[in-house]
Amino acid sequence: MAEGRAPFGLTQSTEIVAVEGVAIGAWLPEDVQLTTHYAVAPGREATPAARDFLAFLGQEPCRAVFDAAGFARP
Repeated sequence: MAEGRAPFGLTQSTEIVAVEGVAIGAWLPEDVQLTTHYAVAPGREATPAARDFLAFLGQEPCRAVFDAAGFARP
């Protein structure tokens, strides 16, 4: 897309916003939208540092980074 070799492209939003000069033009209709869900959970033996990191990921400053990278919030 950025090189001008095609009139449009179709891929995950995170792939689009990562390319300079390319922007999301429209979303697919909800009935054909494919969503990839990512999840994370600490194991039974997770260290306090691991639990702190997971808590950090849910804080607004970190969520803003995910937003900027094209991830949609649940």
